Amino acid sequence: MTERAAYLALSRIGGKRRLEARELLAELGSARAVWSRMGLAGPDPEAELARAMSRPGRMIVPTDAEYPPNLAQLEDYPLVLFLRGLPLPPEPLVAVVGSRMATPYGLVVAERLGRDLARSGVSVVSGLARGVDTAAHRGALRFPESHPVAVLGCGLDHDYPAENRPLKDLLERHGTLVSEYPPSEPPVAWHFPARNRILAGLCRAVVVVEASERSGALITARCALNAGREVMVVPGDVGQPTSRGTFELLRDGATPVACAAHILESLFVREAPRETSPLEPDLARVLAGLSPRGSSADELVQRTRLSITQVLAALGRLQVEGRVRRFGSAFLPLDE
Repeated sequence: MTERAAYLALSRIGGKRRLEARELLAELGSARAVWSRMGLAGPDPEAELARAMSRPGRMIVPTDAEYPPNLAQLEDYPLVLFLRGLPLPPEPLVAVVGSRMATPYGLVVAERLGRDLARSGVSVVSGLARGVDTAAHRGALRFPESHPVAVLGCGLDHDYPAENRPLKDLLERHGTLVSEYPPSEPPVAWHFPARNRILAGLCRAVVVVEASERSGALITARCALNAGREVMVVPGDVGQPTSRGTFELLRDGATPVACAAHILESLFVREAPRETSPLEPDLARVLAGLSPRGSSADELVQRTRLSITQVLAALGRLQVEGRVRRFGSAFLPLDE
């Protein structure tokens, strides 16, 4: 058995024996020696490795130069990582996670954070789930050199959720897709809590944007705390179910943040200067008239004293420029 096949075989061990395998690796220094010492048996490891490597991408193990040092610090560090796209980016990396059922407010905040962190040279990490994860990835991808990272809870061959296939393709072209599961591994429930330790372990900080009391984002936050990472929270409406989990994190001492500048200040990363250009008068009036919680076109007509035609034209331009996002009949500002 080759060393890489042994790593892959050991990565498939569950339960208490997972940590035993890692302890033996520290003692013996060889995955093959650990496999032999533990007296393990199962499917042909070489055949499984050959199947995995027949798919696009590459597999790295802890002895490879590309293996992230941050992950090696975890007690339950992944023994293999399957990657597609660019090599994993250097520091700093920040995770932006939250509810799959996020409110329009949460989606706008997540997209804004993803955009502004990427613009400042931070690689945004998330899980490609619906809601906050998707919004954060979209914000980051507005900058082609941003290098976002998506950590999946299934093999890289699977498009999960299915509607994020186009987003996944963009992330593969401009960033990195990561999974500890072989490419053909389907999404199953227990994969996602395990995935969250990798998501947290890669990063210097985890930012939670909306989370219910049982949200998977809270698991990511706990993983971050266990790994000695900083946990940050965007405060939300205390009357919303998606704010109950974040409220508890704040009570437990998480750092409140409202924008990328707060995150960068906490991490001692200098924020890159923003390039701004003056808006045309109609666009500026419409943007100024938008409520942080959303405004309809009719409301904007009343506030700006522009015609409905002028308001709709301005909103169209602002959406194209990424300054406004539409949710149903409401328009929300993406800029501060």
